[in-house]
Amino acid sequence: QQQQQQHRIFIDQIFYLAQTGKLTLQDIMNESQSMVVVSFETVSSCIINALLCLAINHECQMKLRHEIKQVQLLLSKDKASNNKKHNNDTSTRATTTTASSSKTCANTIDGDLDFDTTDCEGDVNNVGGYNDSHDGADENESANDCNVKVTIEHLLNMPYLDMIINESLRLLTTVPMNLRNVSADFQLNVIQRDKCTCCCTTNSNSNNSKNTSCGCRCSSSRRSVVVPKDTMIALDIFNMQRNEMYWGENALKFYPEYFAKKLHKHQQQQQQNEGKVEDEYPISSTKSATASASSRHPYAFIPFSKGLRTCIGYRYSIYLSKIVLINLISSFEFSTNIQLQDLQCYEGVSLKFRNAEKIYFQIHPVG
Repeated sequence: QQQQQQHRIFIDQIFYLAQTGKLTLQDIMNESQSMVVVSFETVSSCIINALLCLAINHECQMKLRHEIKQVQLLLSKDKASNNKKHNNDTSTRATTTTASSSKTCANTIDGDLDFDTTDCEGDVNNVGGYNDSHDGADENESANDCNVKVTIEHLLNMPYLDMIINESLRLLTTVPMNLRNVSADFQLNVIQRDKCTCCCTTNSNSNNSKNTSCGCRCSSSRRSVVVPKDTMIALDIFNMQRNEMYWGENALKFYPEYFAKKLHKHQQQQQQNEGKVEDEYPISSTKSATASASSRHPYAFIPFSKGLRTCIGYRYSIYLSKIVLINLISSFEFSTNIQLQDLQCYEGVSLKFRNAEKIYFQIHPVG
């Protein structure tokens, strides 16, 4: 019974607590409302922060747009191939009928070939109060690219999109601080490093010295402490994900190559499959970035926390963010008046900017 309770999803746990009398109807409404509000805020923050990073780093925006166009091109080809096959099948059936019935069947075929041209961008054209004013040719071309269904399988095979989202979550994490209550006493090993001046005239030669990102060899010491039960621990995710000890010299820059680990498999598959467009914007992932990704501490990047108390909606958040970014970046070009170092961040339930009223987006249609 205890094992079943551990594997209950949110809604099942709510019903279970209600049946056992531990939650009232008002409690259920409050918990559900909190889940929706928190999910909406974190997803919207993730999307707007990713757009801000792309607007500042235009080259990364171009690379992402190119990857999206590659996927759209493949989907359009598959759709055209399926439509051609459907057309041939219906035409074959039509020729087997009588002349009078062929005429009727032909009219039916014409109706079957009227594809759904619903604008998949939805309210995307109204982002920032902008109204799309493409000419007819551009609208048709955009529609040909847009009226295809992107599935989860396609989302899982867009490595640069993953890199962009992960890097924006690293640099501008949606939840900057996490509070956790200790359920039992445990022993914590602490590494204490001496302050690195980055301009040492003499280097330490002791056995416990460690290399830092600046090249100095600074001494460190280990000690063990016992964290008692019911202690409240604050995890400073924002600063941890910007720590040069884990992320190197580009820790405070937008550097998607930190997450280039999965790119190589995609490139090999891309070269093997026929009909795929060769990447015009290859990812210049350095050896140091690839090496740091494999040797980096597994808890150096935890935008959705980790372990038993990880965010239960993180997959939904990632998928939703990907879909929105695909629609926005494929249709619009974003630029901004601000630079990354000018952002004045402060920590709350989600990451906020003190100078938010001074941040502007310039949005223009692609092409």
